[in-house]
Amino acid sequence: PWKSNLKEMLHYGAFMQLSTLVSTLNKRLSLYLLNTHCDEKSIGVYASGTQVTEGVIIVGQSIGLVAFSSLSNTEKEQRASQLTLRFIKVAITLTFTALLVLCLLPTSFFEWLFSGEFADIHPVILLLAPGIVFYSAHTILANYFSGTGQPKINLYASLIGLSVTIVAAFILIPWLGIRGAAITASLTYTALFVYHWIVFHKKTGCSIKQLIPNRQDWEWVKTTIHELF
Repeated sequence: PWKSNLKEMLHYGAFMQLSTLVSTLNKRLSLYLLNTHCDEKSIGVYASGTQVTEGVIIVGQSIGLVAFSSLSNTEKEQRASQLTLRFIKVAITLTFTALLVLCLLPTSFFEWLFSGEFADIHPVILLLAPGIVFYSAHTILANYFSGTGQPKINLYASLIGLSVTIVAAFILIPWLGIRGAAITASLTYTALFVYHWIVFHKKTGCSIKQLIPNRQDWEWVKTTIHELF
């Protein structure tokens, strides 16, 4: 019946849109505080650092979309949890590899790429890196809960992330400037993953040890790539 479908669509859509709204507010808050406590140059350096790392974040987001499609069509809970774990492992591995290359680039490279005024961008990237690894795993878990009809969990995670941002940003940004903003972002991304993982663990019984890649995971990756091409 169309009334039932409309009610369900509004119910799930409202939670997803609220989660997106809170996430956007979460990202903008640090920039607002930087604008209050730092000069325009510092804001430009931090914005450039986040833009550079966003290229790495795309890896986890892209895998998350694939995960959402797969999990939405999976009826068995055990199968869904196994797929989620494997997608997390792939996302973490690829994100970590890309970040390692990015972090090993010398400061002179960023000075050449942007200008000499952006020498402080390298410490920002280094401080953002740990959080981005957790964020890639969080993206997969967020798609797991969306794909299995549990958007409330993502909204709660976003609210927890916003709470961490508010507390950390008001303490660290006035004290450390753009480096404080980078630490705040990493703490927020870590909190998002921790909350998602706790809920995921309670629902599926999966342990943190299962995030360690094994031979079966690599065989699955090779088979998947072979099927794609």
